[in-house]
Amino acid sequence: PKTKIFLATDDNNVKVDLKKKFKDNIITNDFLLSRKESDGVANAVIDLFLLSKTDIIYGSSGSSFSETAKHIGKNQLIKLKQADN
Repeated sequence: PKTKIFLATDDNNVKVDLKKKFKDNIITNDFLLSRKESDGVANAVIDLFLLSKTDIIYGSSGSSFSETAKHIGKNQLIKLKQADN
């Protein structure tokens, strides 16, 4: 219950679902994250550096974002695989 999770995602559905599930334990930025907008790219860089400061990164398998944050912060990366439905 005391664990805080920093969520860096450009998927708004994921953000909404996890905020509902974990409530105040989720820390996330509510700004534009888009590769098509310069502000969105700048905001993604902010998320990247914030993610790099976490103790452990749980990242999507094949995510260059998580991999880059790991190298910046020199921290542990655990790659998650999508569950088969």
